[in-house]
Amino acid sequence: MIFAKVVTVIIAGVLTVLTARRLLNEMNAAKARVKPRQPNTVTKLRQDPSTGIYYPDN
Repeated sequence: MIFAKVVTVIIAGVLTVLTARRLLNEMNAAKARVKPRQPNTVTKLRQDPSTGIYYPDN
């Protein structure tokens, strides 16, 4: 009977640690943000002569 209780507590502990790690990783991923572009930069475009579609000029 004691053996079953010990095994249950160990399994519950392992699952708790795994869940806590996953939660912390998700929280860290949510903190990562994309840096906004400078509002004063202008993207220059060039037009493809055959289709007329504009593409960013690199």
